[in-house]
Amino acid sequence: MDARIYWIWLQCALGFGVPVQGLLGQYENAHAVYEDSEAAWRMSGVLTNRQIQKLREAALEQAQHILALCEKNSWGVLTPENPAYPALLKKTENCPLVLYCQGDAAVLNGVLPIALVGTRSSSNTSLHTAYRLAASLARAKVLVVSGGALGVDTAAHEGALRAGGKTVAVLGCGLGTDYLIANHALRENIARQGMLITEFPPFYPASQRTFPIRNRIISGMSCGTVVVEAGERSGSLITAGCALEQGREVFAVPGAAIGSAHTGVNKLIREGAKPVFCAYDVLEDYAARHPEWVNLDLAEKTLGEPPEKQVSNAPAAPRKKAAASRKTAKEPLPEPPKPAAAVMPEGLDGSAKRVWETLRETAMVPDEIALRTSLSIPEVMAALTELELEGCVTILPGKNYGLVE
Repeated sequence: MDARIYWIWLQCALGFGVPVQGLLGQYENAHAVYEDSEAAWRMSGVLTNRQIQKLREAALEQAQHILALCEKNSWGVLTPENPAYPALLKKTENCPLVLYCQGDAAVLNGVLPIALVGTRSSSNTSLHTAYRLAASLARAKVLVVSGGALGVDTAAHEGALRAGGKTVAVLGCGLGTDYLIANHALRENIARQGMLITEFPPFYPASQRTFPIRNRIISGMSCGTVVVEAGERSGSLITAGCALEQGREVFAVPGAAIGSAHTGVNKLIREGAKPVFCAYDVLEDYAARHPEWVNLDLAEKTLGEPPEKQVSNAPAAPRKKAAASRKTAKEPLPEPPKPAAAVMPEGLDGSAKRVWETLRETAMVPDEIALRTSLSIPEVMAALTELELEGCVTILPGKNYGLVE
């Protein structure tokens, strides 16, 4: 019988996020656990009475059904026995017994993995920072790891992909679910240029419980975790906490001292997290320890300016000394050129297209956009994130969003 079935059986019996290193140290593999007797399970000292009861009640048929679903949909199944299983994650106390994945498993090892996380309701500045930092890390051959959610996660994945790098999204639900439809296209791109992984079996629904459980995987498979923006109760602080428990480095992008949007990251810095402003700040810590992975010559020491603030390298036109002659000339002064109309980016479709067309009328807040487009607030925010990353939408005073002309 396929050895993966026994690992799936064991995961179904014990659940998600539970400590398993004691069990893995006692037994060679999941098949050995299955073949052992209940008396031996009790004698091992690594299983609770409740876990033993679950092992006794679990059936292989459920595991066989899950494996069949994966094979039908061409989804991979990684277990600790598989060489492609993330090496760093395997060392953690509560490493997943099974990882379900879509994409190229070869990206999981042989490179420096760095997690980049932050709040879903992030500011325009933080989105640009996450995007440019992820792109800069990807150009330095780093594997960018994040959670596939809205806000900073989306910007991180997009930045890595646009830079031609590799990225991994760790999902808080099973493959095949309809969670966060707005990011479906992004997930497909990640699967083609990196990997989607999850501890949860196919079609397992997302919930408030699943995301904190998956956060330990984001930090556990990464050498370090960078937090871009986080309030005092942001879920990304859970990821940072997991990283510290796992003995991994934590980095933070400093934010404004006044206001709650950056309270979490500033607190991390106060407690010892390294403040970072560019890829070099992150990678210099790993150059000596992992010379096979890190080439500091590729690490950028500046993120540059946002696209709308970049200055052309073309020489400035010479200033004409004609001001005096204009006073006596009878010809009228030329009218200033009218701003060009905003042009819809190519390939825009779905919610992003509807939001762009709505913003042609006037700038407005997300609630008003949702009312006019009949989209939900999460769908509107996902579309606005996509448009911001395309450089065609900007945030204006009063949290209004408007098109860039």
